[in-house]
Amino acid sequence: MYAGIKNSNPSQLNLKHLLKRESYCVYGKLIDKKAQYAVVEIFVATYSGKYKDNEQVDSMFITGSGTHFGLNLPEEKYSILVFADIDQNNFFEASESVGKLEIELNPTQSPEKIMGEADVVLGSQTTQKL
Repeated sequence: MYAGIKNSNPSQLNLKHLLKRESYCVYGKLIDKKAQYAVVEIFVATYSGKYKDNEQVDSMFITGSGTHFGLNLPEEKYSILVFADIDQNNFFEASESVGKLEIELNPTQSPEKIMGEADVVLGSQTTQKL
């Protein structure tokens, strides 16, 4: 199913589901030196521009900073964005971006298909254009 979709509508999101395609395990910690986001809901998302502008490829939800996240991604360059539900309205808005990390996954940099210590330092909230 995903192989047919890959040919008709290529996307990184579809590629990560292909069994014959190797993906990378990316993990890191959300570093919150001021503990500003210790008790709020957090959304960690990865975006690629390979096939579509700002395509969301993988994501996860976490309660509170200071914990680890893990993502499953195909080979490519990504922006990892972290959003905190600061106003606690149960929506993650572009104005609630609190961290960003740029990564590149390839066999040269990560021959074992694992990228650890992809830590994201959280800071003041900014607005991200997606």
